[in-house]
Amino acid sequence: MKLNIYRFGLIFVASILLASVCLAQIELKPEGYFETPGFVFLVYHNDYLVGKRGGLQMFLHDKRVADAGEIICLTTEGRPLGFDTKETGKRTVEMEKNSSIVPEKIKPLGIIYKLICSTDGDSILVKVHLDKPIDWKKVSQFMLKLEIYPKEYRYKTYRGGPFTGYFPERYMGKMMLVPLAKEISIAPEDDLRAFTITSEDANLGLIDGRGQGNINGFFIFAALPPGSPQQQFSMKITPRIDPRWQREPVIQVSQVGYHLAQKKIAVLELDPRTTDPKEMKIVRLEKDGNKKLTKAAKPVKWGPLFNYDYYLFDFTEVKTPGQYYLIYGSQQVGPIAIGRDVYKEAWQPTMDVFFPVQMCHVEIRQGEKVWHGACHLDDGLQAPLNQVHFDSYRQKDETETQFKPNEHIPGLDWGGWHDAGDNDLPFGSICQTVLWMALAQEEFGTSRDMTSIIRDQRRVNLFQPDGKNDMLQQISFGMENLLALYRAAGHICPGIIENKIQDYIVVGDPVNITDGLVYDPTLKPTEQKGGRSGKFDDRWVFTNRNTGGQYQFAQVAALASRVLKAYDSKLAEECLQAAQDVWEYEQTHEPVHFEVCYQPLEDEYHSWEMAAAAELFLTTGEAKYKKRLLELIPYIKARPASHFWWSGLTLARVMPKIENSQFKKAVVEKAKELIKHMEKEVSKSPYRVYFEFKVWGNNWDVLQLGARSYYFTKHFPEIFDEEFLFSALNYNFGCHPASNHSYVSGVGVNSATVGYGFNRSEWTYIPGGVVSGASFIRPKFIEYRSNTWDWYETEYVIGGSAAYVFAVLAADHLLNKKDK
Repeated sequence: MKLNIYRFGLIFVASILLASVCLAQIELKPEGYFETPGFVFLVYHNDYLVGKRGGLQMFLHDKRVADAGEIICLTTEGRPLGFDTKETGKRTVEMEKNSSIVPEKIKPLGIIYKLICSTDGDSILVKVHLDKPIDWKKVSQFMLKLEIYPKEYRYKTYRGGPFTGYFPERYMGKMMLVPLAKEISIAPEDDLRAFTITSEDANLGLIDGRGQGNINGFFIFAALPPGSPQQQFSMKITPRIDPRWQREPVIQVSQVGYHLAQKKIAVLELDPRTTDPKEMKIVRLEKDGNKKLTKAAKPVKWGPLFNYDYYLFDFTEVKTPGQYYLIYGSQQVGPIAIGRDVYKEAWQPTMDVFFPVQMCHVEIRQGEKVWHGACHLDDGLQAPLNQVHFDSYRQKDETETQFKPNEHIPGLDWGGWHDAGDNDLPFGSICQTVLWMALAQEEFGTSRDMTSIIRDQRRVNLFQPDGKNDMLQQISFGMENLLALYRAAGHICPGIIENKIQDYIVVGDPVNITDGLVYDPTLKPTEQKGGRSGKFDDRWVFTNRNTGGQYQFAQVAALASRVLKAYDSKLAEECLQAAQDVWEYEQTHEPVHFEVCYQPLEDEYHSWEMAAAAELFLTTGEAKYKKRLLELIPYIKARPASHFWWSGLTLARVMPKIENSQFKKAVVEKAKELIKHMEKEVSKSPYRVYFEFKVWGNNWDVLQLGARSYYFTKHFPEIFDEEFLFSALNYNFGCHPASNHSYVSGVGVNSATVGYGFNRSEWTYIPGGVVSGASFIRPKFIEYRSNTWDWYETEYVIGGSAAYVFAVLAADHLLNKKDK
């Protein structure tokens, strides 16, 4: 009898488990996407297909495993017609039919179709319905394509008909993996990544798309047979879903640690099905290796956000210096430092390694390692007229210089930093970088010397002091690049970039992009003579004037002149003269609003003019700059509070120098409006930071606004506190959604060690580089994939990295001043 009861119990439990598996039904949501715990399928909720983030997208057990699903059409000439040739209509949702429908048109050929996505509860059916048969006289291939993300499937298997194999970590020369099948099985050995693709009315195939570019994934396609009169075909996706799966908890905390005087709040990110959170602990690492409990408490619920629930664990009372671990269930994060000096060295890798490595026109060495050679010594050629280039570079129908299209502009082969891994020199970004470096030097007076710059050898040696202040050397290097083009053009220009896309996307040592010899059209393509060559590989210089960019340069040059005065008086004088000349020109000429790469547009509030006037007044004390600032008081009053967060930086700094009650009243009143706006903004998340997401991660914006808040705290202490700055750094160092990586490569025990820099093809990083961070995927998802090719999450930029340096120095200054 006992045996029968036991058997009955087993059968009962088994039936319950089986029922729970069967209950994993995929459902269509009113927003037009499909979801069940452990599975999400998006239908054109995102449109960034150039970054493999849009169209049809699939998540399995919290990982975005497939993306960039779209129709691909090849003409009979072999021309691919992808996302950039289409007109995509508005998505419609038919709940009664379990369908989400997107209409599209391939404009060059006039092909019209609908993508109809539906579910039977177990699978997603993607049906392509054409309004008429394909004209095969114009089209050679017509297919539905979905890309598998390589990192999630490294060394996992695939099977299609008689073809089997595994997904290699890197492209190995074999493009066609499954040439023809009716069913393709992906990772059947992995319960969290397995899915199958079937089709009854199309030919399925699987290829390794990385042979056509590293950014690509593995392509699964359902193709119409050439010549087919069919007006519809389909792809059925059946994921393996474990309904009992729950996402692992993520303990989000600063990987760098906390000053004794700081608030210390960890954020816990939990699966929304968590009903009873466990106790959370902080333990101190003892010298014998044991871990001593310091505090234990249940985290306090903050609320839902994105696709998770968030909780707070406050350990502010922990003030004993040491190394600590935070523990929740089976998850552990640490060691995390608590002490007075947590920020003392955090900025140094950025100045010691990242910025030297980004330097253009010089060879960068670190011991036996050569980071890159002396590149782009042939800079640069005047960009041709009416050129709409990549990365938002544009040239109008005139050069606005003395140079003809494709004529060499001399003197541009020194200075500047490559921005990200793109190897261009965007002057707006360089201005922003110099701004933060110069402000840091003026405010905090750094004296670090770890880098030698040997100009006559075009050599930079890392970790070899040369007796010169590194921050001042870098400021000089940036300004010399800006001034070189100013001398040639008479105004500041948008920037310098490769003249063709094949060179722009090169990875590895940038010295190999050009031959370093000035282009001479009288020579044959392979001919070299007298330091010139016939190879047309020199970068283009885009030269049109833009008023916002001119005022940005005037502000930065005026500031740089102050901090460089004792270091290089001649360069400082030239900076100031250029700033004053640009100011005078813009004051006496009609403004030009030219939307171009990385330069700001002047706005209706005269924000950039105001910044330039303020900086010039701080530098010279001349009455005309003060007079103009007073004339602009109505525009200070008129600007919205959200705008003041960005533009109030210089006004806060110049206010103590302006003896005018109306000016001070206008700035203070705007600061009072701003604090209300900031409090509203930071309350949107448990992280207490600026929390707006576009395509890119928001970390650079968080750092920029956090750094700016230092001056609001300094000049309006009765209005602002220091937590805006501290929260921004905590966010940057790991207290942010989706993961707990420090966004500064090599800084913190778990950092962004995969970055989108010039060495990205090696899946590595540049120490001190600051990445953009977790990105938002509409309608409600957040991720950080640590993928070297997701530039919207792992890209480095120079402006964000410089703001980071300032923010760390500012925090160290405030906290250690308070600690004393």
